[in-house]
Amino acid sequence: MVDARVSEKRLATLAYLGSVLDLGDPAEELLDLLSSGSRLLSVPRGGLICYAEEQPAGCFFLVQGTVKLCLIGQDGTERVLALLEQGCSFGESSIWLGRPDRLCAQAIEESLLLQLGRAAMLRATRAYSEFADALLRCISGQSVRLLDALYDSSFLNARDRVVHFLLGHATPMTRGEGQTEVRLPACKALTAAALHMTAETFSREIHGLARAGLLTVEHRTIRLHDPARLRGLLANCAAEP
Repeated sequence: MVDARVSEKRLATLAYLGSVLDLGDPAEELLDLLSSGSRLLSVPRGGLICYAEEQPAGCFFLVQGTVKLCLIGQDGTERVLALLEQGCSFGESSIWLGRPDRLCAQAIEESLLLQLGRAAMLRATRAYSEFADALLRCISGQSVRLLDALYDSSFLNARDRVVHFLLGHATPMTRGEGQTEVRLPACKALTAAALHMTAETFSREIHGLARAGLLTVEHRTIRLHDPARLRGLLANCAAEP
């Protein structure tokens, strides 16, 4: 059982290095260093992974499941920042802060995460410049995505936020030429919160696009019939004076 857990942790570390940081085949020494300084966390639905003002012990890689990143106000008000799915990571920037931040992470379904220890990450970045460069790109990408989300919530209307979200999460369908589909990462209420709108507004915009023949909805799966027309909606909005 112990050997199986060690092997699972090593595979998860390899996935973090290869998929998240796109290093290809990392050096065995780097893999050993990070794997030995990490641990696997099984988190039940609703379980907290990290919370505001907690001293950072490392960063996290989502092996399986879905995680909500949010901020919690002093009055308990929640602001959803992102919904992360398998293959995503978070918390890397806190490694260098050396102090707690305001980020709260919660599993919204049963999830498996790899927690990479702060000490091992610091040693790895000092010893392997390629890893340090890749990690910097990863952190920069996370910052850009947060800025993009802030821009959308600040300057796009509800319909265009929904369209932008659908196009950004679409994957080709195995059947249906020219069609793509979107699997919502969470229930409509949480997905709407990540887009900084109410569930009612999200549903209204989705149903409006459905009435226009642009998509169909089947539970948490949304099929996009004409992605080009959806992109045209955003282009038309940008062209308006």
